[in-house]
Amino acid sequence: MCGVAGILNFDGSDELRARFFSEAECLLKNRGPNHFGSMEKDRLLLAHARLSVIDLSDGANQPMISKSGRSAIVFNGEIFNYQDLQKEIPFRLRTNSDTEVILELYELLGLEATLKKLHGQFAIFITDFEKNKSFMARDRFGQAPLYYCQKPQFTFSSDIRVITNLYRNNLNLDIESLSYYLTELSVPQPHSIWKEVKQVAPAHFMEIDSTGKISANVCYWTIPHGVVEMPESEALERIDAALTMAILRRTVSDVPVGCFLSGGVDSGLIVSMLASQWKEPIKTFSVGFDFEDFNELADASIIAKRYNTDHHEFLLSTNILNDLEKILACYGEPFADCSAIPTYYISREIKKEVTVALSGDGGDEMFGGYSNYGDSFDAEKFATRYPSAGLQSLAGWTSKIGSRINAKIKNRGSEMDYLKKSPGLRLYRGMGFHEGDQIISPVTSSFTKKHLQEIWESELDASPTSTLMRASLQTRLLNDYLVKVDRAAMDNSLEVRCPFLDHELAELAFSLPHQLMFKNGDLKYLLKKLGEKYMYADIFNRKKRGFGIPVKHWLTNKLKDFAMGHISDLVNRRVIVSEAANNLLSAHCSGRQDHTDRIWALICLELWFKKNI
Repeated sequence: MCGVAGILNFDGSDELRARFFSEAECLLKNRGPNHFGSMEKDRLLLAHARLSVIDLSDGANQPMISKSGRSAIVFNGEIFNYQDLQKEIPFRLRTNSDTEVILELYELLGLEATLKKLHGQFAIFITDFEKNKSFMARDRFGQAPLYYCQKPQFTFSSDIRVITNLYRNNLNLDIESLSYYLTELSVPQPHSIWKEVKQVAPAHFMEIDSTGKISANVCYWTIPHGVVEMPESEALERIDAALTMAILRRTVSDVPVGCFLSGGVDSGLIVSMLASQWKEPIKTFSVGFDFEDFNELADASIIAKRYNTDHHEFLLSTNILNDLEKILACYGEPFADCSAIPTYYISREIKKEVTVALSGDGGDEMFGGYSNYGDSFDAEKFATRYPSAGLQSLAGWTSKIGSRINAKIKNRGSEMDYLKKSPGLRLYRGMGFHEGDQIISPVTSSFTKKHLQEIWESELDASPTSTLMRASLQTRLLNDYLVKVDRAAMDNSLEVRCPFLDHELAELAFSLPHQLMFKNGDLKYLLKKLGEKYMYADIFNRKKRGFGIPVKHWLTNKLKDFAMGHISDLVNRRVIVSEAANNLLSAHCSGRQDHTDRIWALICLELWFKKNI
């Protein structure tokens, strides 16, 4: 992964030119510490900060101009099948880089046909001097960021701060995005925290004319609809083969590769399956805490010992105040997923050993790892068993009474409640504030519900569970988890690759029958069965832990004064209501209620305000 930036329809200002290249070089240097390149031609400015991973020679530096001279590219990411694609180019290439493969395939086939051939994670900008057009494209799941702003000049960058630092006086806070942040802890794509700044949507490319006007916005890939019935044995065999291929694809590199290793199924499978194919011990990395509920070191060590990995453990200190502002600054927007903290620290440790690391991100989304997926599947079964509203109500009422008498009887009333939820609310995670909360006025906005409803409707499938899983790719995965990993890792010049986000594996996963995916009431049943083969026999009994930190404890101890001070600053800004803020802190610190995520969201918001407003 690298960093890209550019200005189309450049106005010729010497002051803007100097500021642009200065901001790009400064803010993109961690994304690409090995080389900074720039180009100016025909009212176009391009900048590229390179993290050298494939073809380490100077010839592979960017910006890169095609062999014909017709087009130029800046590219952030990796194309894992670039060596196969080299064979489709009918002349000798000048480099062994994936960048040149993209550029020359574009001239041979056009952009859409080229994108469909790529296995990878990427943000691409190509300008065609002959056609007097430019194109921006983003990978299928949105792993690589690509921001843009159309006024006063069309400007794009991997880092939103390049744009905001150039045009701060021309930008306005997006209250709707702020409202979404306060409910979901991240900013909704393709929006940003600024009204004038957007992101290219995943699996889309844009065509931009010479004046900086977007003339086309095209989706080049979607996950196919439809379920393929198959026995469990066949499903496991196909997952095994597809995941193995996805993992091996992501080992293509001219620099050392390692793996994140938590005690979970997803990263454990990646390590186990890679180690089964690798001759030398692979490097693995785990982070732990003093709090048992957040410590997966023991589980991770089981896999490390079984496969004799070169294992590295890192114990996270609770003294995070010195780094917190720096960590959050790299996001460029308000971001309140507290697992960004351990992700940042372990990325820093991994970078001391390798430049590329494989991660288990995407396993839950592809194979049914979240509780609301299981709730949805149970609700579907319930609705099928009791098709009329009257029968559903009777069954729900009966099971509520039965569950109080006998704990072994499942409370079907919860399934009734799930069925009554609007589609948009099925996507709502309920971690932050709610519409109508009086602590802050933007939360009264209906934008979040409306946005989630639109995502749901755009991903409608025959099965509500499938719709939920497809829509989650455009919400929690895109806005939170992928942002968290990209910014934390790239600020440490570490490239993270996610085998579960291989698009062929995704197409397989979404074709699998849900009765296999949630068999016996187990979330992620098929991956756990695969884990029995590669990891350990009692994997179904393992307790699921999130990759988090003990923020709840910290906020009532070491970070209590820190939290109160920053929330007080938000009160002084008239962003939040004093009485409501005090009640929130009092309830949390006394132990009456758990407001960890809400308080953390307010702290992170104030730290962002201090940097940007």
